Amino acid sequence: MAKTIKRNIDLIIAVGIGLSLLIVAMIGIYQSVSIIPVSYVSAATSTDITVSATVQEWLTLGVSTSSVGLTPDLVDAAGNTAIGTSTAINITVGTNNGSGWHLDLSSANGALKAPASYYIYTCDTTSTISAGTDMYGVNATTSDPDVDIKDYYDYWGQNIVGTASTTPQTLADKNTPNTSTTVATMEIKAACDSAQPAGTYTDTLTITATGGVS
Repeated sequence: MAKTIKRNIDLIIAVGIGLSLLIVAMIGIYQSVSIIPVSYVSAATSTDITVSATVQEWLTLGVSTSSVGLTPDLVDAAGNTAIGTSTAINITVGTNNGSGWHLDLSSANGALKAPASYYIYTCDTTSTISAGTDMYGVNATTSDPDVDIKDYYDYWGQNIVGTASTTPQTLADKNTPNTSTTVATMEIKAACDSAQPAGTYTDTLTITATGGVS
């Protein structure tokens, strides 16, 4: 009986040791598996694209008419004198120049000239014009508070004119850009005495727009 019990105890011990070894082995395997590092593949590359776009500087000029007559006649068929005035001439300017724009005014003759070389001369700077006196010139106005009509010409609504000289004079300017819009309105006036020889008197005025204030 004692031998039988001993054998059972030995068997139990052997089984226990075997189970213990099995558990230890499994724990070792689990730990070995759990500490195997997981490797993630990370592959990336990049390149740059340079983008460019061009904005060109631009400047536009428009005038509402290319020909104008002065009315009434400076001297009528009865010898009466009057101040002849043109209709309002609108000047349109647009630019993206950061310094704005300016307008120059010049005359081909510095006078209204008849084919027989008779003249009605312009004033030197600014003068009051009246019927029966020899005078020719321009005045102007604007509805834009940022446009500066120059002193020679800033007499809209009055019988005062600035020179229409062969030397370009600044009519108006503005120191900021704007879209194409009406920036100034001008009119032309002339008068002469009743003894002025008969004929059609003409001149060509040139308006030049330039980027940047003068």
